[in-house]
This record gives sequence, structure tokens and C-alpha cells, in this order.
Amino acid sequence: MLNLDPLFYLSAPSSMIDIPWEGVPNWISAGASILTLFAAVAAAIFAGRAAHWTKQQATAAAAQTTTADEQLKLARDGAAKAQMQLEKQQQDATRAERRQSEARLDGIAPVVLATARRHNLTKSSDGEPFQPVAHRHEVDARTDALFRTSATITFRNLSDKIARVDITHPAHGELSIRSGEGIILSPGERKEVEWQRTIARAALRSEEDLGKTENWWMTVEIWVRDLGMNVRDTFRFGGDFRHFSLDGSRLIVDPELPFPWEDNVAEPTSPRIYERLDAGLAGISPAS
Repeated sequence: MLNLDPLFYLSAPSSMIDIPWEGVPNWISAGASILTLFAAVAAAIFAGRAAHWTKQQATAAAAQTTTADEQLKLARDGAAKAQMQLEKQQQDATRAERRQSEARLDGIAPVVLATARRHNLTKSSDGEPFQPVAHRHEVDARTDALFRTSATITFRNLSDKIARVDITHPAHGELSIRSGEGIILSPGERKEVEWQRTIARAALRSEEDLGKTENWWMTVEIWVRDLGMNVRDTFRFGGDFRHFSLDGSRLIVDPELPFPWEDNVAEPTSPRIYERLDAGLAGISPAS
């Protein structure tokens, strides 16, 4: 029961007065703690959401970068293909133009037939004039003898164009024309050049000597060109002159060949060369 006497409260101990307010600081602390907890939870939630959206943004940025790289690669590939196509078209156009130019030059190219006719082996002993070797015989190593193999090279212009013929490779032999001298053939004209080679007995002492091509093989290379030297055809022919063999130290000379031949026709050795075009010059030389 509540005491209505004022003296009762004045005379009571001071500790009794603090009892109703004693828990106020604890409630305040608890409330502050709860608020702090709520704030921390809210901060964690917001931080999580922020991290989530940051990750999403990073993923989206990476995807955009990948897409941009792919688009750039496609653009580069497209540009490279377009460049390749353009270069192919240019090459096709260049080849077509080259074929047209070659066709025009083919129309001025002369046609020349080159043949070689073999002559009989001749021999000179001790400074005497050369005489034909008529039969198989032996030549002593002490004999001062010379042997000569020879052939006539004939050029015939079979076309209606003027032709220029150059003998560029008369290996191991001599010609009846000066070195570097060209042969000019009018349409239908025919000219001859003599080829010969002289071999000393001293150069035929061993099987190795007999195997050297300069002692038994004739090689002649020729160029056939138009007068303006726009077009060049290359021909070559060879001839077997193996008249010699050894029996010990004795040289056997035979007028007959192991592989007989009388006439030889020069054959082309390479495709036609368009000298003016290859030199970067357009059109046809006025000299033609």
C-alpha cells in the first residue's frame, strides 16, 4: 500500500530513491548495441549487394571487351580477305595483259631450223697436213699426232620474218665466225658455220683423259631472236665423237663411232623468253 506520509520518503535511505532508474543506462547500452548490430547487418547487406553488382558489371565489361575483340578480329579478317581478293584481281589482270603482250610478240618471232652434219675424223702426224682416217689403227705414245673432229652447222630461216642467230656456247671447239658475231637470216635464207676441235695425242694417255667431255663431245647452244630482240628461243645440240680407246698404253683410233650419227637437229632447252617484256619495256621494238 502506498504511504501517503511525506516524512516517510524524507526519512528513507537514499538507495531506495535510485531503484526505479537503476536499469536506464543498461537499456540505453542494449539499445545502442542493437542499433549498431542492425547497422552492421545493413552495411553487410549493402556491401554484398555492391559486390554482387560490381561482379556483374565486371562480367558485363569483360563480355563487352570480348565482343569488341571478336568484332575487331572479324573486321581485320574481312579487310585481309578484301585485300587478298583485290591483289588476286590485280594479278589476274596483269597475267591477262602479259598473255596479250606475249601473243603479239609471238607474231613477230622467226622460226629457224638448226642442224649439224658430222665430218669424218682427220689426222696429222709430224706436222703433215690433215688427212681422213680411213681405217682402225694404233698410235704409239711417242708419235706426235693431232686429231680433228668437225661438223657443219646449218641454219635455215623457215619463217617470213628476219632472224638473228647467236651461237652462245660452242664448248671445247672453234667456229668459222668471230666470237660474238651474229648471223642475220632473211626469210627463207640458209647459212652455214663450221665447227671443229683439235686434240693432241698427248691429251689421250689415260681412261680419265678419254672420259673428259672436251675430248669427245660437241655442244653448241644457239639463240634465235627477231631483229629487234624482243623474243628469244634457245636451242642446243650435241654430237658424240668417241673415236678413241686405249689398249694398255696404245691408243686405238677408229673412224667409226660406237653410236653412229650423221645429222643432228638442235632442240629447244627452255620456254620462249620475252626479253623486252622481262626488261619492263612495253610494246614492240621498232627494229622489228
